[in-house]
Amino acid sequence: TCKPDHLGFMLSVTGNTSLKELPIPPSLLRITLVTGPEGGLTPEESAILQNAGFLSLRMGNRILRTETAALATIAALQMHWGDF
Repeated sequence: TCKPDHLGFMLSVTGNTSLKELPIPPSLLRITLVTGPEGGLTPEESAILQNAGFLSLRMGNRILRTETAALATIAALQMHWGDF
């Protein structure tokens, strides 16, 4: 379960939050990113994560390969939050 200092999100082509809309908790200490296989997470997996407080993040219309999705998302987060 996500706590106030923890941001958890899963990547999904049908996600309801974009990177620009992603909330940044004021005392952010931890980020958990869940990427699924190239076919995406199952509805059951998505439901479990949503019940645990994870946001469904949409990174655009392109479907990334599993091995690059996490790296691309981390780089995008760092650009968005000014870490670069």
